[in-house]
Amino acid sequence: MKEKNQKSFEQPSIILDELEPLNEFDDNHMSTILALATNEDSEIRSRVAEILIFAEPEKAEKILLLLSDDRDKLVRTNACDSLGICNSEQVLFALFKKAKKDSYFLVRGYAVLSIADVAKNGDFDSSIIYKNLKNIFDKEKKSWVKICYFRSFYILGYHEYFNSLTAAINNSSYQDRCSVLNSLRDIIDKNNVEGIKHALQEKLKVEEAYAVSSNIEKLLTDIENMNF
Repeated sequence: MKEKNQKSFEQPSIILDELEPLNEFDDNHMSTILALATNEDSEIRSRVAEILIFAEPEKAEKILLLLSDDRDKLVRTNACDSLGICNSEQVLFALFKKAKKDSYFLVRGYAVLSIADVAKNGDFDSSIIYKNLKNIFDKEKKSWVKICYFRSFYILGYHEYFNSLTAAINNSSYQDRCSVLNSLRDIIDKNNVEGIKHALQEKLKVEEAYAVSSNIEKLLTDIENMNF
């Protein structure tokens, strides 16, 4: 009996191990993923939310919206992250709800990041999205989430937030500083590349955390290999 129960517990993980390397999912794959999205194990549901970032948005949307309301905060976080592939008004509505009301800061942050991505994917009016985001931003207390806002504001076309984003590379939290590096990688273009390089080079002179300094060095190397 114990062996049978152990097999039934491991089976979803084995299935996900087989699905994760795939770059696309057919209808049979999606049926399996949908079944796994309601698994009692939150780790399974969290992995489902992660792999759906590689699915077709129209197929993934319904499952990700379900997972964005999951009782487990990490499942909600991954679902909000993956919802960035979508382009529908329904997804935007759900993400705004999470950005405004979710109790877990990572959920709020990833919702904010995905709002900008969905807005661009669906060619929504950036000024309206910005106005609604700004209203929520003014009530946000977490510095990490604010970094997510600066990145999304910039992507929406409000480039005056560039200085706020680069200034956050001096935040006391090394997690915040790493988040800034990820955000700079997302927004880099020919118009801001020199400003980004300068900010990174100045920070590298004083950065003491290896996790941050190594990522700065990698980003600077990648910038040198970019063609604008």
